[in-house]
This record gives sequence, C-alpha cells and structure tokens, in this order.
Amino acid sequence: MNEKLKTSQVARICGVHNQTVLNYCKRGLITPARDVNNHRRFSQVDVEKLKRILSARWPAG
Repeated sequence: MNEKLKTSQVARICGVHNQTVLNYCKRGLITPARDVNNHRRFSQVDVEKLKRILSARWPAG
C-alpha cells in the first residue's frame, strides 16, 4: 500500500486519539511527509513505527 494517510486514519488504525498521533509527531518520534497544503501525510512505514512505539509503551497483557 503506497497510500498516504491522514492523522485521523492513522489514529483509527492504531487505536489512539488524533492528538496522541500529533504528540508523537511533535516529539519527533514519527516524521510524516507534508502535502502541497502542508497537511501531514503518513506512510505505512510511519504507521508501523507508531504501532511499535505504542506496543512498547502499553504491552499487551
């Protein structure tokens, strides 16, 4: 999948609030691309990285 995702889509996929995704961006843990309108666009690599970060913070159990 080469589709670029919006913040809300990434949040839904990862099971977190939009603001959580933005907080990780502000901290520099994920760095999405920007489109021509300067909106964040996330790749599948960004989504997988965020999932790994979240699983380390909240391990399944």
